[in-house]
Amino acid sequence: GRPAAYWATLPGADALRDVLKREHIPAGYSFYCGQHQCNHILFSSLHFAALRGSSHQAGFIHIPLLPEQVTRDNRDGPYMPLEMSRKALALIIRHVADALG
Repeated sequence: GRPAAYWATLPGADALRDVLKREHIPAGYSFYCGQHQCNHILFSSLHFAALRGSSHQAGFIHIPLLPEQVTRDNRDGPYMPLEMSRKALALIIRHVADALG
């Protein structure tokens, strides 16, 4: 009886990728975050708010693994140095705060 999906409601989300790319931080949108906790938390948060007739703003930001994690675990996939991740998170927080007014 639940909907198939909910759209994230994070303020300013439409512009986040461009904000990061202007600072030379690779970023992209994902419309599928798999069968993981992040998907469950975001979906449940928005679903239970809808059931109660309330709303809130929510989104989920995926941070890539560190380069040493990829190397150590012999994994494929994206990675990002810690300082770049820190800068990205600071930019995201500032952007969302500005979007809230």
